[in-house]
Amino acid sequence: MTDTNDTRPWCWRRPGAETVEGPFDTRDAAIHDARHGHAEEGLIEVGRCTPPLDAVGTVSAEDIGDMLDERFADLGLDVSALIENVEEADEALRAWVTKYVTTDEGYEWVISDEEDVYPGE
Repeated sequence: MTDTNDTRPWCWRRPGAETVEGPFDTRDAAIHDARHGHAEEGLIEVGRCTPPLDAVGTVSAEDIGDMLDERFADLGLDVSALIENVEEADEALRAWVTKYVTTDEGYEWVISDEEDVYPGE
């Protein structure tokens, strides 16, 4: 059953494929694209997809603190990174990621949402 509150776009792929086709606004549009020009016959998988950065979530100030602690340890330093104003730091990191980080892939498959679609469906 489709979650009506889920706003992620739809994609399709051949079973086990590394790449996805999409995004599409609806499940039916994804199936239509597959069946009319790309995968007229055979099994396809239809599911939700998301930009890779959305799939992993946003880097947090705590993540940065942990990374710094690992670096300090690698350097033999016995210090810990103390993050001040965590909410403000998280907000600044989200803005930085949005402005400066992109990926070379358009969309990633959300594996838990896949559904097999057979020819004629």
